[in-house]
Amino acid sequence: MPKLKRTPLTPNERSLIREQTFAELEAGKIHLGQALRRFRLKFTGLNQKQFGRLTGFSATTISAIERDPESGTVRTLNKILRKFGMQLTMGMINRSSETQPVSASTAGNKERFLSPKEAKEAIDRAVSGT
Repeated sequence: MPKLKRTPLTPNERSLIREQTFAELEAGKIHLGQALRRFRLKFTGLNQKQFGRLTGFSATTISAIERDPESGTVRTLNKILRKFGMQLTMGMINRSSETQPVSASTAGNKERFLSPKEAKEAIDRAVSGT
C-alpha cells in the first residue's frame, strides 16, 4: 500500500476542504472529477499512479475520471469515493422557473416543460402508482 505523501490533516481541515469542495460542486464551479483530484491531492498527496494502486485502477483511468467524470461508471466512481468515506447520491436540482428539467407530451405530440409543481406531482403519482 502506498504511503501518504503529506502531513495528515486535522479533522477540522478535512471538513473545511469537503465543505468548500461541495459548495463549489453545487455552484457548478467545478465538476466531480476536479473534486476527486482535489481530494486525492489534499487528503493523500498521492500521484495518480499511486492512488490508482490504492483504488485498484490504472493511472490512466484515474486521469480520465479527473478530466471527465462521465467517463467513469457509477461503480468506479463509488469505489474511488469510498476511499474518502463518501459515495454518489441523488438529489433534487434547484432550478429557476425558466428552466424546468421535466417535460411531458401534450396533445399533438408537442412537448412542453412542466412547472416544478407539475413535475413533483407527476413524480409522486409515478411513485405511488396512481
